[in-house]
Amino acid sequence: MNLAERIFNDMKTAMKNKDKQSLAAIRLIKGALQKKRIELRSSKKDTDKRPLESETEMTDEEVLGVLTKMVKQIKDTIDEYESVGRTDKAEQEKTELKTIETYLPEQMSIDEIKKIVDDAIHTTGAASMKDMGSVMGIVTGKTKGRADGKLIADLVKEKLNS
Repeated sequence: MNLAERIFNDMKTAMKNKDKQSLAAIRLIKGALQKKRIELRSSKKDTDKRPLESETEMTDEEVLGVLTKMVKQIKDTIDEYESVGRTDKAEQEKTELKTIETYLPEQMSIDEIKKIVDDAIHTTGAASMKDMGSVMGIVTGKTKGRADGKLIADLVKEKLNS
């Protein structure tokens, strides 16, 4: 069972169990997947004979990309709500975030990320901030979906500035 099918099955389970919080978050995911499916279908029209009939036909990598983007957006929204004192809305977003994160792979520890950053810097021979793009490309490829991009960027900047 791929990730999109798992999300679809979890939605059915949440409906049966009348779990409104999980259902709301899963519906957000389904909406984002639907939007991505439409984008993919329009971009693959000429090059691929395989039209995507439903979100369950998306690859796990495509679904993870959508989920990662959603997590980033929700974290930004939580920060905004907290900065204006809307803790009730921030808590609602945090609940949705927890549900969405259950579909992401286990996140890497900071030490693991630092090791990958060090290896990428060594491999590319990066010596200054001008080389950040090449280092980021390697690190994000190796940590795909298992580490926050902002954290990676901060660690790379820290290493290149020292």
